[in-house]
Amino acid sequence: MVVGVLVGVLVGAGVGVGAGCGGGGSSSPDAGGACSIAGTGTLLIDVNGLPAGVDAKVTVIGAAGTQAVTATKTLAAIAAGKYTVAADRVITPDPIVRAVYVATVAVAGASGFDSVCVGGTATQTVTVRYALVPTSNKLWVANSNAPSDDNLQGFASARLAATATADATVATRSGVGRKIAFDRDGDLWALGGTTGDPLVLRIPAAALATSGAKTPDRGINIAGLDCVPAAGALAFDGDGSLWVGSTCKQQIYKLGAAQLAGTGTDNGVTPALTIAAANGAEGLAFDKAGNLWVGTGDDGHLLRFDAASLATASATPSATVTAQTTGGAALHPGWLAFDATGNLWTSDFGGNVVFSFPATQLAGNGVQIVMPPALVTVGVNALLAGMAFDEGGGLWITLGTGTFGRLAPAQLTVTTGAGAPTVPERTITGSALGSAEDMAFYPALAALPLYSALP
Repeated sequence: MVVGVLVGVLVGAGVGVGAGCGGGGSSSPDAGGACSIAGTGTLLIDVNGLPAGVDAKVTVIGAAGTQAVTATKTLAAIAAGKYTVAADRVITPDPIVRAVYVATVAVAGASGFDSVCVGGTATQTVTVRYALVPTSNKLWVANSNAPSDDNLQGFASARLAATATADATVATRSGVGRKIAFDRDGDLWALGGTTGDPLVLRIPAAALATSGAKTPDRGINIAGLDCVPAAGALAFDGDGSLWVGSTCKQQIYKLGAAQLAGTGTDNGVTPALTIAAANGAEGLAFDKAGNLWVGTGDDGHLLRFDAASLATASATPSATVTAQTTGGAALHPGWLAFDATGNLWTSDFGGNVVFSFPATQLAGNGVQIVMPPALVTVGVNALLAGMAFDEGGGLWITLGTGTFGRLAPAQLTVTTGAGAPTVPERTITGSALGSAEDMAFYPALAALPLYSALP
């Protein structure tokens, strides 16, 4: 998917668009097809596809200097010569999850162009067409045992505004398993759902515009990772590499951005890096400094691998953190999610407790013991797994068969117990939902240290 398009549109001084000017084609008054710099010309930037009142992010660069264009505009009597038109993505606000629009740029009557030329009496038109990234402005839920077999379901932000019984906006059957993550273009990456699926697979964003069966366009199987279940965690780092955590092998694998590129399924891929995680890896997350955090689940530890150590297979945790209640009972961090202020959140599956490691207590080295500031207990029937923060600071959590919910920011500060558990301030129930396994937003909250967080 093209995120920012830089197009040189060659527009000649004559009428019509022909061959021989700057690789894309526009007639020119100069012999040999050169772009004339004599006189002035007119260039129309035709912008469409954005919601009313939303500004485009278009830049026109050429003989007349640099101009920002936010909507359809005619640039009249500008200096003749070459111009380029760049269209950056546009991100619109939303109380739950923002919408992302990306642009394609085209010049009337030409194809394959790479530059642009203005002059003469004719008005030349460049069209900047924005389109919504289909995976944006939705909460995506990976689930198992869905009555409809739709193991990936996307809920538009508008359907998440209050407690409701709501079917998914997009429901798909695919190879998606119990862990999902987004890249910066909005393509969804997942662990494969069965041994017949690739270990890691990609569903392109464009395919998730509609419901129905979807075929991954990219699959990767890691050499030697043959135990079952092979993997249980995914996380992108800041450079676009995808890290895969395996509990059965007690290792973490780095798939470099170049290894993720392309289409089709590659078998027996040798990871760009393999590091040992002696306690297993149930949850993975990167902080803003590029440090890798690992939740070990039943083993009861949170591990930190410093960014500087992640260049070699000999990397070892610089911190091993244990969470305890005030009474000294051990908690078991599993799946991980950072909030906007750098606190690291997780859940204890067996205790049905959601809690955080405060940012102020994540910097130390060696063995540490942390007592979370609040232990948020949810109902005994809840099945806690994936979690994701929204634009309003609410934490969305899985709650079991047919339902998921949101803990409001205020609820995350109050300790509760099994006798009077916290009731999420809103829940979404769907007859087509199975057991919610993981959830993710695209784009992630800008303040979060996620690869899919956009400015």
